[in-house]
Amino acid sequence: MKNPRILVLLCLCFPLMLFGWKAEDVKDKKITLVQLKEMIREMVVIDQLKELERWKKVYPDSFAGIDWVQAYSEVGKEYYDQKLEMLALKAYLKGYEWFDESPYKADCAFYLAKIFYKQGNRESALYYINRALLTMGTNDKALMKQTLDLKKRISWHYFSKFEGLPDNSICDIEFDGDDVWIGMWTGGLARFTRSSLTMALFRQKPGGLITDHVRDIEIIDRFVWVATYGGLCRYDKKTGLWDRPYGTLKSAVIKRLKQIDGRLYVATIGKGLFYLDLATQQWYPFFTLAPNVTDVLHSGKTIYISTLDSGIYFYKDGQFKQLLPGKSFKCMIEFEGKVWAGSYGEGIYLIDPAKDEVTANLKKKNGLTSEYIEAMCPIEGKVIIGTISGGANVYHSDKSNFTYINVLQGLPSPDVVEIAVEKQWVWFGTLSGGVGVLLTENFKDI
Repeated sequence: MKNPRILVLLCLCFPLMLFGWKAEDVKDKKITLVQLKEMIREMVVIDQLKELERWKKVYPDSFAGIDWVQAYSEVGKEYYDQKLEMLALKAYLKGYEWFDESPYKADCAFYLAKIFYKQGNRESALYYINRALLTMGTNDKALMKQTLDLKKRISWHYFSKFEGLPDNSICDIEFDGDDVWIGMWTGGLARFTRSSLTMALFRQKPGGLITDHVRDIEIIDRFVWVATYGGLCRYDKKTGLWDRPYGTLKSAVIKRLKQIDGRLYVATIGKGLFYLDLATQQWYPFFTLAPNVTDVLHSGKTIYISTLDSGIYFYKDGQFKQLLPGKSFKCMIEFEGKVWAGSYGEGIYLIDPAKDEVTANLKKKNGLTSEYIEAMCPIEGKVIIGTISGGANVYHSDKSNFTYINVLQGLPSPDVVEIAVEKQWVWFGTLSGGVGVLLTENFKDI
């Protein structure tokens, strides 16, 4: 029965007549690949593939020398070409799961990925496209390119001017349940609601956002705090109203907002570091030794402060001390017992909090594609690093090496200034390409 559509029709109209192959037809026979494919076609339609497997166990000599994965793959392709994708799915799944090794497993995995992608099941599609790449030989360059192109379509989706953002230059991404808040360098603030696929824009206006030049976002309970080049403001999600809560910061250039241990730290360019006691709602200046603050990090009993032009300061035992004076830093994280400080032009410095000293400096010679570091995000034994001009670098602590995510793989721009992780997704904010959202397989494939 060559035509799959006729096969399905006969199955619906004459189910008993269709089941032509019997166990006695297999006994003491030498089954060919063509005959096995006929059996698979029938068994797929009537959902009796387990019966076929039983025959193989009972009469192994009858099926000796046949590549079962090839048979399942070729039957799957017949159904796929006839647009009978659910039947193709059954055949390809059985072929991929078959216990014998075969070069056709890569074909099964590839088409499983295509089918799941068409169904909108990106997670399953990614799983199988990764298995296709693992089992595929490297000789067929055209097939390899086709597979990599499919992985890119499966793994990535984007938010940019094409999707309604007013600006492709992203400064921050924050998650708030069903909502994703996106800050833009010159486009104000956007709130994307995932359940309804709608986007609300907040732009500069009287009684609203101070300026469209946003730099950072921090969400605390019902308030969305927004750092801008025109001062600090906040949005009340309950009332829909904006206010500017602290006079000293009304006109300051705000670089970073961080909620740490009951405080909201506000890093400024020009006025140092302030904090709001969230319990008492009282504001306090915290650090003024260097005016241009870019980030703040709490590690143990020490508070680290990075600056644009005066290195790193740390507050410990009631006093401030300085490291790496004169150097420019943009961001800090804590990873595996070390403070990582991303510099602008000299890579990443690793600081030992116990000794308050630099223990390493990661640069291009160590594997970085750029020494201009804008963002870092630790996840599952890795650090994802956003750079200027070098895309995203991924440091793997178990192997002490780097892998890379670049424009050819789907990154919308080589300038990555924000990285946010939610579940299996990595959100990249870029300077010119908007937001690229990467689906990973539990971060194992980055």
